[in-house]
Amino acid sequence: MKKVLSIVLAGLMLSTVALASESYNKDEKYAPGTVIIIESSDFPGDCDYLNTDNYSLRSVSYEAGKSYVDSVELAEDDDDDELVVTLKKDSSMDRYKDVEFTVRLRGRRSSIDDAEQTFRFQVGNEVHEVYIEEDGYIDGDALKPGAINKFVPGDKNWPYGTLEFSPNGDVDISVKVFEDEEIYYNVDEDTNKTVLKNNIDSNCDISFINFNGMEFERQATVYFYWPDEDGYIYEISSSGKLTQAPVKWSDDSDCWVLKTSELGAFALSDGRLKASSSASSSESQEESSSSSSYQPGDYVPNPSTGASNVGAAMAAVGLVVLASLGALSLKNKK
Repeated sequence: MKKVLSIVLAGLMLSTVALASESYNKDEKYAPGTVIIIESSDFPGDCDYLNTDNYSLRSVSYEAGKSYVDSVELAEDDDDDELVVTLKKDSSMDRYKDVEFTVRLRGRRSSIDDAEQTFRFQVGNEVHEVYIEEDGYIDGDALKPGAINKFVPGDKNWPYGTLEFSPNGDVDISVKVFEDEEIYYNVDEDTNKTVLKNNIDSNCDISFINFNGMEFERQATVYFYWPDEDGYIYEISSSGKLTQAPVKWSDDSDCWVLKTSELGAFALSDGRLKASSSASSSESQEESSSSSSYQPGDYVPNPSTGASNVGAAMAAVGLVVLASLGALSLKNKK
């Protein structure tokens, strides 16, 4: 298992990872969930730096694809030069869809002219074919991360098989699949800052794995080889709350086993963790959601942008790191 030091230091990069982005290119294809950075050079004429000091976002009007866009925002930091377009996450999109919208900006000073530009691109997931070989053999290493993996018969025209793959060194998955079935494969080990903060005083070795809503047509068997029988495996809600995962210890396999058709985010620990920031040790899961009053296409005088919050998020995680180094144990991977 990774040392907690590595996990905590990885938290320093979490904000950057979460805001992983691509620069806008006309007629480009982007995956759902991508953060697209548009700079002033993409606007016509002499456009000032794109931030809330210079402009207000007057309107965003759509010709196509509004339902695939989560937000369009201006950078708040006067040192930034970004219009930030965040696409909605959707692991089921196996076709590319057109997105076209026009952004109208209002200059905040008489010396700054209003600006307007239309942007076009496509959004969708890449579909990667994985072959079912003779006797149902499927090469788990043939799965492509960040893509929809579609299972197709190989030379022997075998229609089904058993997929076995290892998303990381501590987890194996086995599931039966048939031809034309699809699995979106996008697994990361990003640190969950909320869980880490809630357990800052815990002397536990903690690791994270997020399957990002990986779904199967039928029940899969998931093997967790860490922690050992005295450890704990938790599911993490979107708000960072923990509930004990419905896993069972297998003496035959010497690991925790989970039967499920959908996988989200998990925290693995060699000790009990707090379910939330409260003093209660209850393991009940409380789902919460937050929503913005802003909808793409609405007028937003002073919109906020996740891009400008990177510094604050990094600083917050930095404080967590300093505290964690004195609180969490550094236990080598088994």
